[in-house]
Amino acid sequence: MIRFKSFRKSFLGYFGLSALSVLMMLAAYARPTEAQSQSNDGPSFDAGADATIRVGRHQLKFGEVAVGETSDRLELVLTTNIKPITLFNITVKEPFFETDCTCIFVSNNVGTQVDCDNASLGQNGLSIPPATTCRVGVEFEPQSSGKVNLRRGMRIDSDSTNTPRHVRLTGFGVD
Repeated sequence: MIRFKSFRKSFLGYFGLSALSVLMMLAAYARPTEAQSQSNDGPSFDAGADATIRVGRHQLKFGEVAVGETSDRLELVLTTNIKPITLFNITVKEPFFETDCTCIFVSNNVGTQVDCDNASLGQNGLSIPPATTCRVGVEFEPQSSGKVNLRRGMRIDSDSTNTPRHVRLTGFGVD
């Protein structure tokens, strides 16, 4: 019986390290045949797909900020998938606050900017078309010294299947 170490040494010695590298590269770039086939009708559309919203980061870290001062603005990117959604509410807990929110709708290669802050959302929310990106600005204004770690510091409510979405907000107030 050949031991693994001796088999590996003889394999590499016989075929050379470059042959192993080529095999590993081929395995890394291999795709299933089903994924390679394309229809002549253009990109596929999954009518059964759920309407979802993706959150670019699940945490915003503000670092150290002097008490009573305001941090630099950090941005959270929200993206819709291939179905439209309605955005109802974006809530940020103190001592963090939302500074701005804009969505870019792209239709016929023309971008339209729309406010998505809570005042603009209204009672019925904001209908967001598929493949839309929204950017939410958040700042930190500590009222006392010490660490602030809000696991659910930001909440995004929509009619998507994965709602509500939460984002952790962290910062450290310093004197």
